[in-house]
Amino acid sequence: MLNFNSFLTFGYFLDYYNPKYKFSFTGINKEKLLQYSENELMKKWTQLFINSIAKNYEKNKKNLVPLSGGLDSRAILCGLLQFTEAKNIATYTFGTPNTFDYDIGNQISKKIGTKHKNFPLTEYQYNMDELIDISLRTDRQTMLFLHPPVKKIDEFFDGYVVWSGFMGDPASGSHRVDQASISIQEAKKYFLNKEIRAHSMNLSEYRLNDFISFLNIPFVDRNIISYEEQLDFQIRQTKFIAPHVMFKGFQYKTPFIENEYLNFMLNLPGYYRKNQYFYKKVLIKSFPKFFQMPTKTNFGLQLDASNIRSLLNKAIHKIKKKGFYKINPELNYIDFKNAIIFRKDLNKIFYDNLMDLKKRKLIDYIDIDSIWAKHINNNIDHSDILIILVSLEIHLKAGKKY
Repeated sequence: MLNFNSFLTFGYFLDYYNPKYKFSFTGINKEKLLQYSENELMKKWTQLFINSIAKNYEKNKKNLVPLSGGLDSRAILCGLLQFTEAKNIATYTFGTPNTFDYDIGNQISKKIGTKHKNFPLTEYQYNMDELIDISLRTDRQTMLFLHPPVKKIDEFFDGYVVWSGFMGDPASGSHRVDQASISIQEAKKYFLNKEIRAHSMNLSEYRLNDFISFLNIPFVDRNIISYEEQLDFQIRQTKFIAPHVMFKGFQYKTPFIENEYLNFMLNLPGYYRKNQYFYKKVLIKSFPKFFQMPTKTNFGLQLDASNIRSLLNKAIHKIKKKGFYKINPELNYIDFKNAIIFRKDLNKIFYDNLMDLKKRKLIDYIDIDSIWAKHINNNIDHSDILIILVSLEIHLKAGKKY
């Protein structure tokens, strides 16, 4: 039952293994790039990135880029434009209107001229058939509801190759820690604490340290790459992110995990990867037209906005997050806190599946009725653990063994 409880804590099963996504750190040599200037490194990055796109590009294939407000999908789009025209590329954006991911993605596609579809999740009707299908497409492995309408993507983009930004951010240093752990045990504890997704309430009958047994990966010396990033790449990225964003049934291209490109990014001195310094700078230099437009990464400003503007914009959005505005622009997907209460489709799906999970008597120590009542009555926002519990029940309905 320990693995069963890992889902209740982290929103994915820690015993999952997919040989398709493996990372080796044997190609890392921190001395390799020290001789080069920043400008020389930027030229090398551009060449390697375009080569990664070239290795994956097939002239006669139809190309689809899921476009968000972030950096990775836009970088891929820029790379593809070196090989074909915008009119030959399809894009889509999903989420809530008036949020960064949804609005900026739409803005970029309009500016560039791709064949674009947007899917507002505020209008999407969740249903059990599709949720079961998505469970199977994700290997019954991760939390549900945090995904695009897959059936619609099937409908509009049948036969397309999907270009995924998988590992773009982590490779550039987004998960790099300033104070890396000296010991593996310390790094494992840090990692488990960071991975918790059941925040409003502890759902597991196990202590956090009990899950350490799942983190026995082949470590290399921390001076090559920190233990924290090794855990992130080999656990979080392969067991959570990969099955979560790359659904079965589609053909994916993953340029950010091409060996030469990935080794280059990990060979960069630490100060270049801190806060993604190098990645942001090289995107502006390599593709200035596309990265002068707003990004989610910089709270709706372009990447090279001044520090003063960035700090001011960040402060404004902190105010928005406190509820003075109807929609938080940083919102991902939808506002599940209210949607579970007020949307008929989600309210029924959540309630019915919670009651079915209760009947299984697998987690009798959890008072499901109380959790539901507190959320519905607006006493406590339990949307985080409700998503986990309902996702678990749907995975069980889809044949997940425990």
